[in-house]
Amino acid sequence: MRYEPELYSESYVAAKSLKNAWTRMASTYGCIRVALTDRHLVVEPQGLGGLLVKMSNLDLEHRIPVGEVTSVEKRRKYFGLTEVQVAFGSSDGSPGRLLLYLRRPDEFIARLKPMAGIR
Repeated sequence: MRYEPELYSESYVAAKSLKNAWTRMASTYGCIRVALTDRHLVVEPQGLGGLLVKMSNLDLEHRIPVGEVTSVEKRRKYFGLTEVQVAFGSSDGSPGRLLLYLRRPDEFIARLKPMAGIR
């Protein structure tokens, strides 16, 4: 895999997968890294808390091609972070949705929307 320069990155934020009831219950505050390259949206657990996230099978390890992102929407604030919902097509053809809790949501959305072809 070639190195992809990051256009946006935030470390030690939070995320939640809306895949099922189990993944919706989880708290991942300070355990997630979100990055955006010219080709991918990367969501991955990090740090010691990230190990628990991985072991708990919370559906929070994603490398989503930017072209598969179908919508991005800023929502409400939680504990200094802003919730951003991202919808995308998954590898099995079913839709996927993640809630990302970011410090700089406007910058993230401004970079992602034009790359994904979203108005």
